[in-house]
Amino acid sequence: MTDFINLFDDYSGFFEDNAYYVVSEYNKDSPDLTDLSTYIVERDEHENLVFKNLYEYIGPNENIHKDIVLDLRSLKIEERIEDSSGCHVNNYKVDNGTLSSDGKELIFNITPTEGSHSREFNIISITKI
Repeated sequence: MTDFINLFDDYSGFFEDNAYYVVSEYNKDSPDLTDLSTYIVERDEHENLVFKNLYEYIGPNENIHKDIVLDLRSLKIEERIEDSSGCHVNNYKVDNGTLSSDGKELIFNITPTEGSHSREFNIISITKI
């Protein structure tokens, strides 16, 4: 429970309902591997932060939509990816995060949980715009 209290207290002013954020997932060992998109944030019924993607990825065979849920209580991220074959979920554990000196970017180290399909990213950066 201490992690939740620290995370919530340390970054309570960072997350605002209906604010816009750029979320970047990348691999610190492979800087060319990056997923970057713009999201609007809202809270769900459990007070989790839900980052709603403003765009769809348009591919040659299908469109892909991705949303991200940050659970502050358990320090987890759930990545929901919807395409023509259904909804796929990747889960990650996150650390307490680091806030940039200007207070505009929050960076977490992420670790895929057992059973998650994605192993390509190990950092998530959330920038308030």
